[in-house]
Amino acid sequence: MFRCLAALTLIACSSESTLASLTTPAATPTGEAWVSDLAFFQAVEVPVLSEGQVVPATDRNAPLVVGRQAVVRAHLDPAEGWSGSDVRLELDLTSGGATRTFTALGGPGDLVVEVPADAMTEDATWSARLVDDGTVVQALPASGPALLDAMVTGPLRVHLVPFEVDGFVPDTSPAVVDGYRAALMAVYPVTDVQLDVGPVEVWSGAFDLGDINVRVGQIQEEAMFAGDVPWNVYYYGMATGVSSRDDYDGITGTSEDGGDEAPVRAYFAAGAAFGDQRSEDTLIHEIGHTHRLEHAPCGGASDADPDFPYADGVIGVEGYDLRTKSFVPADHADMMGYCYPRWISDHNYARLAEHVANAQDYAGYE
Repeated sequence: MFRCLAALTLIACSSESTLASLTTPAATPTGEAWVSDLAFFQAVEVPVLSEGQVVPATDRNAPLVVGRQAVVRAHLDPAEGWSGSDVRLELDLTSGGATRTFTALGGPGDLVVEVPADAMTEDATWSARLVDDGTVVQALPASGPALLDAMVTGPLRVHLVPFEVDGFVPDTSPAVVDGYRAALMAVYPVTDVQLDVGPVEVWSGAFDLGDINVRVGQIQEEAMFAGDVPWNVYYYGMATGVSSRDDYDGITGTSEDGGDEAPVRAYFAAGAAFGDQRSEDTLIHEIGHTHRLEHAPCGGASDADPDFPYADGVIGVEGYDLRTKSFVPADHADMMGYCYPRWISDHNYARLAEHVANAQDYAGYE
């Protein structure tokens, strides 16, 4: 069925006795600091250590993704009287017998370390140590290295189809297309976004984004059945019909998810495309629908996801924007609702990861 988007708006310790005294967060020695929580961010916060205890993959709010850049944040709890000025977190990721160490300097406050995509491997283990004024004061986890347990997803492939309507053609300049690509990469649990632009389609009828979306579906299926493109390439139609968003009057997006007929096939969508932030938001929303995401309950969105876990359609946990290297507050709205400012919830991020992983090898109808 079609869905519409209404106009919107770290492994050593100083001694065994020291380690034993540091295995409980509540026993933080006077004059030292303590890390009790550690989380990975690839778009949403995924705790791997909570109150000093390892969080196994089966209990995590969302998966970690193999081959996707991450940041790791450790919350530093300074004890009364602590005055360390040279505190650092050393994070070890071990894969295939080789260990890579990443270091974050700082304190007091949170310690944040960047992890490159190639360090996020399927067989990796993680461990860390907190070093204060040159002395290891805490090993994480206390029980030793823990499995990263990241899942394999893959790339997201999107083919853009620009439509000329009433003489107006959407902007598909490199800067605009790069913005669309970055917007998708920021919130989708993928290793890459492969985005290309097809030839301009001339639309001769009255402007109707729903009708244009039908045509996008036809173009996609013609290419797929001809063997020109694989069945895991999403198609996205772009149209404006007017010179500027201020002059635009209509729905901003519509999409098709195919129902249960072929649930992991790549489907199609269309949106108003003025090369602005709203256009990027529409794209990530509508491509979300093609991944079978429902609306988040905010802003009057119809057919809201009955299993959405957070009131008012908020994302519920902090996020991280790899584009701006900034954390996103947990009270931002989920991208599948109609409210702003937007990000993605752990709920929808987890659903997307499962869908992306399942869709990679889809070979079409039998």
